[in-house]
Parts: sequence; structure tokens; C-alpha cells
Amino acid sequence: MKRCSYFRPRSLDELWELKEACPDARYVAGGTDILPANRRRPAGGAQTYISLRSLPELCTIEWDERALRIGSGVPIQALIDHPGLGRGYPALVEASRALGNQQIRNVATLGGNLCSASPAADMAPPLLVYGARLVLRSPAGRREIPLEQFFRGPGKTDLAGLEILEAVVLEPSTPGARSTFLKKGRVRMDIAQASVAVLLERAPNGWTKVRLAAGAVAPTPLRLRAVEDLLDGAEITSDLLARAQEMARASVAPITDLRAGADYRRQLVAVFVKRALEQLVATVEEAPAPVPSSWEPPGVRARPTAPAQQELTFILNGSQTTIDAMDTMRLLDALRGPLRLTGTKEGCGEGKCGACTVLVDGRAVLSCLYPAQEAEGKEVTTIEGLASPDNMLSPIQRAFAEHGGIQCGFCSPGMILAGTALLRINPDPSDEQIRTALLGNLCRCTGYVQIVESVRKARTYLPPGPERPQ
Repeated sequence: MKRCSYFRPRSLDELWELKEACPDARYVAGGTDILPANRRRPAGGAQTYISLRSLPELCTIEWDERALRIGSGVPIQALIDHPGLGRGYPALVEASRALGNQQIRNVATLGGNLCSASPAADMAPPLLVYGARLVLRSPAGRREIPLEQFFRGPGKTDLAGLEILEAVVLEPSTPGARSTFLKKGRVRMDIAQASVAVLLERAPNGWTKVRLAAGAVAPTPLRLRAVEDLLDGAEITSDLLARAQEMARASVAPITDLRAGADYRRQLVAVFVKRALEQLVATVEEAPAPVPSSWEPPGVRARPTAPAQQELTFILNGSQTTIDAMDTMRLLDALRGPLRLTGTKEGCGEGKCGACTVLVDGRAVLSCLYPAQEAEGKEVTTIEGLASPDNMLSPIQRAFAEHGGIQCGFCSPGMILAGTALLRINPDPSDEQIRTALLGNLCRCTGYVQIVESVRKARTYLPPGPERPQ
């Protein structure tokens, strides 16, 4: 990371004060986009970042009779883990599952995904069809705008001055409403070549509400209003679907880039519109489950700390540890540098290979994207901390050693820690669940069969009962 200053305000008042003193400072939520970009920018010139992670106002999901309010600082993985969102807002959860890998989702936030203003932002299409409103907050107060008005162009939003995105507000899900999200990328973890979200609400004689939105096919995520007008109130037939496809193809304005050509993107949108509508029409109608009245995402605990502090204290492999941490330091740098824990590897340095995976408060994160300052007060576990005090291997370490999961060994620490995180929440995963958990970890030797087998065998080494691997 290039030279920078990194502040962690403990309150909104402190946030405004910092922003006024440093008007060019950038707000950071998860930082999974901003921090790699900072490493790539030319040397020279300090960059100032203000972290939003320690503001409790941004980190909750709350429900009342009028609306669902999702804080902008809620991690993407927390949307998947929520006990009610999947029933009431399935397209939002489907889009969350399609975003990156578990290490990215444990850190990346809903607000960060929207405020990046990427045309391919995965969270935008489902929120558009749900009619999301955004709460923007500044020292002057709050203002609320439709999500459609938030995007001004690639990388540009309606945020002005000291404003932050405080929350996303959704109307209650209508009983019988159905929605879905479809996405195509070059590979599983790539950003979208094209994506489509669709919402249908049923009436006795047709569909009273049809909402469609697309991503990665225009300068901003957009509603397909012409297609909506065609389908609203109509019974969806094969002829009408064909017309909707052609209208969808004509409604987008994609570009050709290294990921896909413009014509291919238009075709994807047309196919997705037809596929999503057919899928939803054929689905058995179910009323959404009620969303709990209040819920705090697991692993989201705001801890106050002095801004830009140099002394960093956290629990490392079970022991309290204090080091001097510079603002520029990533957690990876702290582990491999002053702490001399070199089991955590640096591969790509941009969150794409998983070799630097560690556990923070029990969740797998990429230490190359995780500012060391954010570890203040948290529990960090590295590969060196998995074995017992008498040097007995953990169940998953033993399984990797006995079943050939370790090849050259470079990726193994990240693989083992990602597998450990999985087994702690699911001690009996299926092979598909294992592959999903390891999706963000690349093996240089391509020994994936033995790695999946090792995680599968580790299940048999777990202690009986509710205990989890240590």
C-alpha cells in the first residue's frame, strides 16, 4: 500500500470532524476495492482514508411494520446468514451469494458495493427491483432518495460534501411476490459480464407488478422500464416473452471490454430476462416468512479506538499481543513482519488467491485486504495457532497431512484456515459446501481433489458433540 493516513472514528461527530479537516479523504467501508487500487496507484502523494467500520449506526438490520432497514456497514455475508431475508427478499440473497468468495463477503459491505458505483455492482439490480431507498446522512441531517437517483455514472454517486450512506430501506415484501437474480461472469468470482434481477407480483388475472433491472450493460445499473410496461398486468405467454427479450436487448447500452463484447452482453440480458420470468412464473407461490424485528450481523461488533493509533492490541492465536502499527500496514504485513508469523503467505496481494487467509473473530478474511488497524480488540487466528499447546495438529491439519491435501504447501495455510472456518459453523458439510467454502483459495499445484477430500476426512476427526475444531 502506498503512503497513507488511516483513521478509525468512534462516532459520527468524530467522523464529520475528520472529514472537515481532510476534505480529500476517502471513506472506507470494507475496503476490498479501495485498498488494492491504492497499491496500484503511482508513488507519491499521501492518501487519507476514514474507516466507517466502527460506527454502530451502520452495522444493524432492523425491521418494523413499515420497512426493513439495512445498515450500509452490514457485510455481504451477513445478508446470506440473516434468518429472514432469503424468504422475503430472495434476489438480494442470491446476489450476495454471487459476489466473490466467503473471505471477500465477510469484509465487503452493502454500502461499499453501492458507493463504488460500478456498473456491475451485484447488489444494485435486486435493490432496484425492490424499490430500495437510500438514507444519506451528514451533519445537517438525513435525506432519503430512491436508489435509481443515486448512481450518476461509473464511479459517481449523489453523495455530496460530508455525506455518507447510512442505510438501505426496503418496503415490506408482498405475500406471493417472487424474485430472482441471474449473473454471468467469465469465472465464478469475476465481476458480472451481465446481470438481471426480476420481481413479479401476482393478481387473479395477470401480473400486477413486474420489475426488471440489469447490471454491467450501461454506465449505471438500470431499470428496464420499457419491458416492465409491456408485462405489467399481462398474462405472460411465449409470444410476450419473445417481445420482452427483444425489448430488453434494445433497452441496454453495453460496452465492449476485456470481459465481453457489447453484442454478447445484449444477448445475455435477453436470455436472462426470459429465463428469470419463466422460472418465476413456474414457481409455486409462497408467502415470505416474517423478518425478525431486530438482528445484528454476526461478527459485526463496533469497537471504539483512537483514530490513526500507532499501538495495536489484539488477541493473536489466543494471546494478547501489542505492536506498533503504521497507518499503511495491512494485517498481512503485521503478521509476516514484526510478529514473524510467516505461515500466512502473500500471493497476489489483491484478494484473488486466498493464500493470505486468516480468521478474524472466527471468520475467514483476506489479510492482504485487511488494514492492521481494524484488528484492534479482535481475535486473529493464523495457521500457527491451530495446533494445540502440546503441538497436536488440529483435525483439519491432520487430515491434510494424511490425505495429500498439502502439495507444495504455499496455498495450504489459507486452504486449512478456510476449511477450519467452514467446519466451525458446519461440522458435516457436503462436497459442494466444501468447494464453495474454498472457492476463494487457488492451488498452484492444482491439487483440488485431494484438498476437498482432506476437508471431507477432517469431519471424521472432529470431537463428538457440539465442540468445534480448535
